[in-house]
Amino acid sequence: MSKKFKSQASSARLGNGLGGFGSTAFGSSARPSTLSYIQEPLDYSGISDANVVVTLKNLGKRDATTKGKALEDLQVHVDSSESDPDDSLLEVWAQLYPRLSIDSSRRVRQLAHTLNGRICARSGKRVAKHLSSIAGPWLAGTYDSDRAAAKAAQEAFALVFPTAEKAQAVRRTFQQSILDYSNQAVLHESVKTLSDERAVSKDDAEATLVRQYLRSQPKAIERQLKDVSTGYLYKGLPSDQFGTSVDFMRTVEALTLAYPIIWTEHYSGKKPAISRLRTCLKNGSQSGVAEFWPAVGTLIRMLPAEVLSTSFDDIADFLLAVREGATKREEKFNAAHSWQTYAGVTSTLLASLPEDAQISLIEKRVLPIVRHYLSPIQETADWAISGAKSSSIVAGFVKIRQVPVVLERELSSLADQLILQIKLSQPEQSRDFEKSQRETSAAGERWAALTRDLGAEKVGLPDSFMVTVTSQEVRIMAESLRLLSARQGKPYGAAAVVDALLRDSGDRLKSDPRARETLEAFATNDLPELMHSPSHLQLIRCLYAISDTASFAAAFERITDTLSSPSTSATDKEKVLRALFTRHTPSNVVSIALKSTQLQALIVSLASADDAGVVPCPTLLAELLPFDVVSPATTSNVLDNLSACLAQENGSTDSLKSLTFLASRSPGAMADYLTDSSTRGSTLISGAVRLEQAQDDQIAELATTLSEKLKLSGESNGTLDRSALVKQNLESVSESSLPMATLFGFTQQILEEDASWEATMKALPSLDIWEQSLNTVMDVPVPSLALLSPYGTGIGLIVDAHRTTGVKLDGEGLSQAMRIAMYVTNVLRSEDARTRLTSHGDEAHEWVRCAITSLLITATIAEENLSIPGTNALWLSGPENDREALDLVVNAYAVAQSIYTTPSNRVWLLQNIMTADSDSAGNISSPETYYTSLAHAKLLADLLELSGSDTEIAKQGEEAIRRVRKSEDVFTLLSRVHGFAQPLAGSQYMNRLCNEIVADLTGRDTVTAQPTVFRSLLTLNAVLRTQEDMAECIAKQRLIFLVKHVVSWLQSSESSVITTETAKLLSSLLPAMKDMYGDHWTQLCEALVATWATVPADGITESAIPTLHAGLKLLGTLRSLVAEDEANEDLCDALKAYDGKIFSGLLALLVSSSQVSDQLHQPRRLMNELLARQVSKCKSKTMDDVHDLYALLGSTSRAVQGAAFELLHASIPIAQEQISIDAAIESKKASLPDELLSLILEVPSLDLMEDSDDNDLPQELQSYLISWRLLFDHFDGSSYKVKSDYIEQVKDGAYLPGLLDMALEYLGHTRGKPVDVARFDIAHYQSGLQDKTETDLQWLLTHLFYLSLLHLPSLTKSYYLDVRSRQTSQAVETWTAKFISPPIITTSLQAVADWSEKSVKEDPEYEKMTVKVGMRSREIGVSYVVDEQTMAIKIVLPEAYPLASAQVVGVSRVAVKEEKWQSWLRSCQGVITFSNGSVIDGLSAWRKNVTGALKGQTECAICYSIISGDKQLPTKRCPTCKNLFHASCLYKWFKTSNATSGEGVGGQDYIRNVH
Repeated sequence: MSKKFKSQASSARLGNGLGGFGSTAFGSSARPSTLSYIQEPLDYSGISDANVVVTLKNLGKRDATTKGKALEDLQVHVDSSESDPDDSLLEVWAQLYPRLSIDSSRRVRQLAHTLNGRICARSGKRVAKHLSSIAGPWLAGTYDSDRAAAKAAQEAFALVFPTAEKAQAVRRTFQQSILDYSNQAVLHESVKTLSDERAVSKDDAEATLVRQYLRSQPKAIERQLKDVSTGYLYKGLPSDQFGTSVDFMRTVEALTLAYPIIWTEHYSGKKPAISRLRTCLKNGSQSGVAEFWPAVGTLIRMLPAEVLSTSFDDIADFLLAVREGATKREEKFNAAHSWQTYAGVTSTLLASLPEDAQISLIEKRVLPIVRHYLSPIQETADWAISGAKSSSIVAGFVKIRQVPVVLERELSSLADQLILQIKLSQPEQSRDFEKSQRETSAAGERWAALTRDLGAEKVGLPDSFMVTVTSQEVRIMAESLRLLSARQGKPYGAAAVVDALLRDSGDRLKSDPRARETLEAFATNDLPELMHSPSHLQLIRCLYAISDTASFAAAFERITDTLSSPSTSATDKEKVLRALFTRHTPSNVVSIALKSTQLQALIVSLASADDAGVVPCPTLLAELLPFDVVSPATTSNVLDNLSACLAQENGSTDSLKSLTFLASRSPGAMADYLTDSSTRGSTLISGAVRLEQAQDDQIAELATTLSEKLKLSGESNGTLDRSALVKQNLESVSESSLPMATLFGFTQQILEEDASWEATMKALPSLDIWEQSLNTVMDVPVPSLALLSPYGTGIGLIVDAHRTTGVKLDGEGLSQAMRIAMYVTNVLRSEDARTRLTSHGDEAHEWVRCAITSLLITATIAEENLSIPGTNALWLSGPENDREALDLVVNAYAVAQSIYTTPSNRVWLLQNIMTADSDSAGNISSPETYYTSLAHAKLLADLLELSGSDTEIAKQGEEAIRRVRKSEDVFTLLSRVHGFAQPLAGSQYMNRLCNEIVADLTGRDTVTAQPTVFRSLLTLNAVLRTQEDMAECIAKQRLIFLVKHVVSWLQSSESSVITTETAKLLSSLLPAMKDMYGDHWTQLCEALVATWATVPADGITESAIPTLHAGLKLLGTLRSLVAEDEANEDLCDALKAYDGKIFSGLLALLVSSSQVSDQLHQPRRLMNELLARQVSKCKSKTMDDVHDLYALLGSTSRAVQGAAFELLHASIPIAQEQISIDAAIESKKASLPDELLSLILEVPSLDLMEDSDDNDLPQELQSYLISWRLLFDHFDGSSYKVKSDYIEQVKDGAYLPGLLDMALEYLGHTRGKPVDVARFDIAHYQSGLQDKTETDLQWLLTHLFYLSLLHLPSLTKSYYLDVRSRQTSQAVETWTAKFISPPIITTSLQAVADWSEKSVKEDPEYEKMTVKVGMRSREIGVSYVVDEQTMAIKIVLPEAYPLASAQVVGVSRVAVKEEKWQSWLRSCQGVITFSNGSVIDGLSAWRKNVTGALKGQTECAICYSIISGDKQLPTKRCPTCKNLFHASCLYKWFKTSNATSGEGVGGQDYIRNVH
C-alpha cells in the first residue's frame, strides 16, 4: 500500500511543478494532456478477453521492447479475430495511441501507427467518434522525422481513407481537434511533461519534444529565416553531409519552395549562395541514394532568377562542378539520375545565355558526352556515362535545344570514325582478331542504340537531323557490307554493326531506297557465299530485311543450294539452319521454307541416321519443329529412319538420343506420328521397348527414357491404341518386334481399362494367322522322337511338304507361332478373361476351341524342340528361350485344364471336338494332320476323363473308329483310339478290333504288304497300350501263332520301323503267353543279339534309336518274366545260354552310345538309361579288357558314364587279389591304369557348377570325381606292397593336391567356414539321393576327402602341412576332427582289433604279446611278457588323426636301458607315420625290436632269471666260466660272501669294474 501511495504523491508533485498544467487553452479542465506520460487509470472492464487486457496493460510499461511485443500481439489478435474490435477496445486504444505515437522508440511509433490503421479499418464507421482523439497524433505522425515511422503513419491513413476526397474530409471535419492537439503540444508540453525523467534519458526526452515542435511550428521558422539561411545555405551547403545528403537537400528544397527569400534577402554570406551550391554539387551525393540528384534538379529550377549567373564562364564552371559530382566513383549506381540531372541543369542554364553562347556551351559541355559515347577514348573518359541505359541518357542530351543543330554538323565525322574502325579491324590471322571484332561490334551497338532512342521520340528533333542520321547509317551499312564481301565474311564485327542497325532502326532503314537497294544486292549476290563464314549469324537479318521483296525467293534458294553442297560439313549446315529459323523468322519465310524441297531434303539428311547409325544433327529436327519450317512429310521420313535404326542394338545410340529429345521438345509431333494410320508408330515403340533389354547399359537407359516419353506422347492425346500395337507385333514378326514381356504389360493395361468381351477380342490375334505361323514351323519330326510320340514310329508316315517359306524370328529368337501362343496363354490365364471368352455365344466358343487346339499343337511342337533342340524352328534354342518354352508348355496345358474344369465348357467343347470334320481334311500324311490329330486326342481324352463316359459316348467312339478304319488316315485312327480309350475300356468292340488285327497280321508278310503291316502294327500297339489287359483277351492259340509269326520280323524285316513296332508288340504280348514252351524264346534272344550286332561302332543313328530302345525294352520284359515265380524253363535256359552274348552286345552298344552326347537329346538319353539298366542286370560280367571302359568315364552321356563306373567299381576290388598275388610272385611293381590316371590329370574348374543349368553335376566334374572313386577302389583288397606302389605312383604324379584344393574350396575351408557334413554318411557315397546338386557335390567331396585320409594319409598330411593360410589349416583340422577322423579312427582301431584276433592270438611268434584296443579312449595297449615281467607301450590316436600323428607312449620298460627304450618308441611312431599311417606296421616293428633284443639271452648264474630286480639283462660275463651275470647280482653276492678275493670271477678288480 505504501508503494502505491508514493507513486500517486510523486505524480501530484510533478503536476504542480509544471505550473498551470490545468490552465490550458481548453479551460480549467482537470483532465491531463493525451501526450503526457501521466495518465488516469484506464478502464478495461468492458474487454472480455483476458489476454487482450494483459497486452493492453503492457503498453503502459516503460520498456520499449515490452511495448513493441505487446503491439505485435495486439495486431495479431486484430487480424486473426473473426469479429471486429468492440467499443471497449476502441475506447482504450483511443486513449493509448496519442502517447504511443510520440514514444522515444522508433519501432514503437511505427508499430503504433500500423496497428491504428488496422483497428480503424476493421472498425469502420464505429471509429468516427474516436477520431477527434486520434486524428491529431495520426496526421502529426506522417511528418515523423524517422522515415519508417512516417511511412507507417501515411500507409495506415491511406488504408482507412484511400482517396484524396476522404482524406481532405477528415482534415476539414476534425480541423478544430487537430488545432487543439497542436496548440497543446506546442504551448503547454515540455520535456518533463512528455517524458518521465526517471525512465527516459535526457536526449530521448528532448528528441520527443523536438518532434512535436517541428511538426506543429511552421510559423516559428518564419521568424528565424536569417538563421535558417545561414545554417542551411552558407554553412550547410559546403559542409560534409555524408549519409544525410538526401535529407539535407530535400530540406533545402522544401525551404526554398516555402521561403525562396532565404537565397536573397535573408542570405548574408560573404560568398554568393550559388558558389556554395556549386561546392555542394561538386562533392556529389556523398554516398547518398539516387534521389539526391532529382532533388538537386528541382532545387535549381526553383532558385530565384537573380541567384543564377548569366555569365558563360560561371555557367560553364557550374556545369563542370555538376559533372564532377556526377562522375565520382561512389556515383556509379546513381549514374542515370546524376546525368539526367546534369542534362536538366544544362537545359535550365542554357536559357539564360544568348544563342551563340548556347552553341559554345553545348560544344564545351554537351558534345563531349556524345563523342565519348560513340567513340570512347581515354582523353574523354571524364564524360563517360556508365549504366545499362546510357544510350537513352545520351539521347536526352541530344534533345536539348540547339544540340541537334550542333550535332548534325558532326554526324558525318562521327560516322567516318566508325567506318574507319570497321575497315581497320584486325585480320583473322592476327592475335587480337577476336578483341578487334568485339570492339567494332560494341561500337556499332552503341551507334544503333543511340539512333534507336533518338527515333523513338522525335519531339524536339528537327526533320533534317533524322534525315542526316539515316543517311549516315546507310553509309555505315554499305561500307560494312562491302568490307564483308571483300573479306569473305571474316570480320564479323562489321556484320554485327549491320545487324545492330537493322535490329534497332530496321523500319526506318528499310523505308530508305538506298538502304533497300544495298540490302537486296548484298543478299542476292554475296550473302549465299558467306553463310558458312563467321558472320553468318549477324547476316541473317540482312536476308530477312528483304523478305517482303521479289528477290527474296531467289536469295533463299541460293542459300539452300549452298547448304546442300557436299563439301559443307554437317556441323556448319546445322549452325546455319539454327540461325535461319528462330521465333523471329518472318511468316513468309516459313511458307517458302515449307515449299522448298531442297531444304526439306537437307533437314532429312541431317536429322537421319547413316548406315553406321550416326545421326549428324540429333537435335536439329526437334529444334526446328516449333518454328513450323519442317513439313509433315519430312518429319515422317526422319522418324521412319530413326525408328528403323532401333531394330539393331549396334548403332542405335544416336537414334535413341535424337528420338528422346524430339519426344521431349515436340510431344505433339511425336503423338501425330505414333497415331498415324500406318504401323510406323508401332515400329518405333517396338524398337524402343526391345532395346530396354539391351546388353549395353547406356542403350538400355536411353531406350527406357524414350519409352516413357513415347507413352506420355501417346497418352497426352488419348490416341495410343495398345490393342492395335499388340496385334501388329503379333501378326507381323521381325527382329524389331516388341518383347513379349512388354506385350503382356500392354494387355494387362487393356484388360484393366476395359473388361468387355469386345476389348478382349480386340486384343487377341487372328487365329488364321496363328494357324499359318504354326504351319511354317511344322516339319517331319526326327525319327528318334518316336520314343516320345504316342504314335511311335508312325511319325515315319509323315511326308515333307517341301515348304519354302522361312520362319521369321523376333529379336529374342522366338517365332511368330510361339509368340502368339505365349500371348494367348497369358491372356487365358486370367479367370476374368476366360469367363468373358467362354460366355459369349457360339462365336466365342469356336474361338476358344480353335485356340485350345492351337495351344496344344504349339505345346507338342515345343516339347519336341525341348527334347531335341533345333528339331524345329519354333524358337532359337538357348537357355533363356528354353525356359520360356518350358513355361509355355506347362502354362498351355494348365490353361486348357482350367477351361475343362467348368462343366458348361466341357459340354460344348466335347460336342465341338467330337463333331469336328477337320481330321481328314487335306493331306493325311502332312505334319499338320499329325499334330492336329495329337491335339484332338489330348483334348478328347482330357474332356472324357473329367466329364466321365456313358453308353452314348461309347457308341460315338465306336462309330468314329469304325468310320476312320475304312480310310487310310492312320493319324486320325490313332487319335480316336487314344481319345476314346476311357469310354471304350473293356468294350466288346475293342476286343473284336484287337482280335481282327491279330488275325490280319498273322497272315501278312512284311515283304509283300509292308504298308498294311505297318499300319496294323501301329493300330494294334495303340490298342494294347490304351486298353489294359487287352492281350489277355486274345485267343491263346491265335496269340501263339502271331508271336511265332512275327518273331522272324525282328531279323528278316528290312524296315526298321516294322522291327521297332514288332519289338513293342512282343513286349505287350509275351506276358500273356509266358507259360508257353517252345523255341521262340531262343529265337527272341538270338534276334536281339543279332539286332545289336548290326549297330556300327562309330555311333548310333537317329533312326536306330527307336529300334534299339524297343529291343532293350523287350529284353527287360524277358528278364521280368524270368524273375517271376515258376518262370518258364525254356525262357530261363535261353537267357542263361545267351547271357554272355547279350552282355557282349550290350557292352558294344555302350561303347557306340558313348560317341554321341545325349545331354540335349532326350530320346538318346532314354535309350542310354535303359541300356545302362540292362547292362547292370547281366549276370555274366567277364570282360576281356576293362581298359575300354575307362574311356567311357569321359563320355558326355551320364547313363553311359554311370554304367561304365558301376562295372569298374564292381570289378576293380575283385581284381586286386590277383594283382597282389602276381606282384608277390613275380616281384614286379604294381601300377594304376594309365587310362584312369589320365582322367585325373587335369582338375576341372568349380566354375562349371555356376555355368551349369542342369540338375546333375557337370560332365567334366563328374568324370573327374568318379575317376578318383575308382582310384581308391584299387586300395580295397590289395596287399601292403601293392598299396605302397599305388601311393608312390600317386605321389610321383602329384595328383592328390588338385583334388584336395577343390574339396577345401568348395567345402568352405578356404573361407574359414566349412560345411556341416554331419547329415552325410561320409564313409559311403551314393549318387542321386540329394535334392540339390550342390549338396550332392558336398557329400561326394567329403567322401573323397575321407578316402584320401583313409588310403593316402601321409600324402594328405603333407598337403595339409603345406597349407600356408592359418585360417584354412585351422578350419581343416577342426572340421576333420569333428567329421572325418572319428570313422577313420574307428576303422584303424577295428583293423588292429581284427589283427589281434587273427594274428596275435593265433601266431606262435606273438604268444607273449597282448594287444588291447580301447574304442572310446582311442588307445591301443600292447604288452610283452619277458621272464614273468611285462614291458608295455600305449598308442594314442589324436582327435584329428591321421592329420595329427599317432602318439606312442612307454608304459613299462623292462630289460633295456632308457636310451634304447626311447629309441624303440620313436621307431614305432616313425613306422606309423611314414608307412601310410598303419598302426599294425608300427606294432610289428616294436615287437621285432623287443624280440631282437631278447634273442640269445641266458639266465643269470646267480639269480637264475633273465631280468634282474632293476629290470636289466645279464651283461657281465665271467672270463672263467663264461657265464653272464646281472651287475646287481654280482655286487650283492660279493657283499654277502665275505670273500676278500674273487677267485674264479675276477676278484676285487672285477667288483670295481662292476661299480
